[in-house]
Amino acid sequence: MKKISITLIISLILVLLVGCGSGIKTDESAISVKKNGKITGVSIEAFDKSYYSEEELSDFVEKTIKEYQQENGDSSVKLESLKVEEGKATLYINYETPTDYAKFNGEELFVGTILDAMAAGYNLDTTYYEVSGTTLGTATSIDLIDDDYKVVIVKEKIRVIVPGKIKFVSDNLTIIDKNTVTPTNKNATGYSIIIYK
Repeated sequence: MKKISITLIISLILVLLVGCGSGIKTDESAISVKKNGKITGVSIEAFDKSYYSEEELSDFVEKTIKEYQQENGDSSVKLESLKVEEGKATLYINYETPTDYAKFNGEELFVGTILDAMAAGYNLDTTYYEVSGTTLGTATSIDLIDDDYKVVIVKEKIRVIVPGKIKFVSDNLTIIDKNTVTPTNKNATGYSIIIYK
């Protein structure tokens, strides 16, 4: 019997989608930022080949999480659930901090205030659009935005859900609802920046 494709396993670990298991609804890959700074994610990938093994996938995921926990603490990353049905594998993972998400997935993620982001060395000098409902309004610059607003910065082209009302976004995002955005072009490079209150 063939082993599970390592590409499939890596994509399940790296590409996260938040689903109804955590009380969040989305139909594409996403990360969700909680008010307490924790991150929740779920990966949903095709799992429709006869040689794929749910047991092998489960063993791999648990081993990967355990290895991370040994270096970073038991609460750093936790498996919420792994389910395979209807040709799809759905993986829910909880992260103690944005740093844990970034380290575990090899992706960049920042969560904090605008001032925190600047102090961390992020260049926020780009065009932002005021968010009005699900449409983008007037263009503005970071100098005209309240420094105390919260910000999420990601390089990964993935849906982002924030715990507040989105006020401004960089010009590479599409608004889904008051607290959810998705990349306009998933092949584009550069940061996606979400500013919320």
